[in-house]
Amino acid sequence: MFGLSPPFQRREGDIVRHLIDFDQMTLPEWQALYELGLRMRERPGDFAQSCAGKLVATLFYEPSTRTQLSFQAAALRLGAQVIGFSGTGGSSVAKGENLKDTVRTVANYVDAIVMCHPQEGAALAISVIEYARARGAVIAATTHYAELKVYATTAKGVMNASCEFDVATLRPTYRLLVGIPGKSNAFAISERLGLPAEIIEDAKSRVGTESASFEATIEKLESVRQALERDRDE
Repeated sequence: MFGLSPPFQRREGDIVRHLIDFDQMTLPEWQALYELGLRMRERPGDFAQSCAGKLVATLFYEPSTRTQLSFQAAALRLGAQVIGFSGTGGSSVAKGENLKDTVRTVANYVDAIVMCHPQEGAALAISVIEYARARGAVIAATTHYAELKVYATTAKGVMNASCEFDVATLRPTYRLLVGIPGKSNAFAISERLGLPAEIIEDAKSRVGTESASFEATIEKLESVRQALERDRDE
């Protein structure tokens, strides 16, 4: 990190500080980071060029508009330049390059890398949840990872829940469905909004087999639930 207080300054002999897990930072470092955030919010102009001349790469192996744009906006506001990709289609992954090789290559010409990877991100998320649960924490976690939904289905003491969404009206019903994992309605919503069918079909073909199977299972469960509710009301 650049222009920060002593807890974040590089130690002698370090090339860079890699942050992957919460445990890699001490409590004083978290406190210093929080206080720094407060100062940046109160006096943003003081930090406008704190990353001037630095290059930040955002490597998003899955689309995540809000997360990617938030990192890009933060880097630009601090004076850095940003490069990167969103989705594997615009990277060498499409040619078979693995994650390690991509990071090693990009690290040669940027100052910082921000990365979002579905499999590794899901694994880290589960580990963070388990870490907090082991210490008695009660957690309400939101996610779009299918791996976390499977974890909540099989792990003792963990339960799925979702908010009902009416695809026909494109509106949430604000009903909490306990025990039922949320389903992605991206394709159905896109179709309702008029996105060309060929684009939607192409997008469906790019979804992994396991993810598609899991979404189909959730859809069947939701159909059964709705049918049972209709029978009960009648």
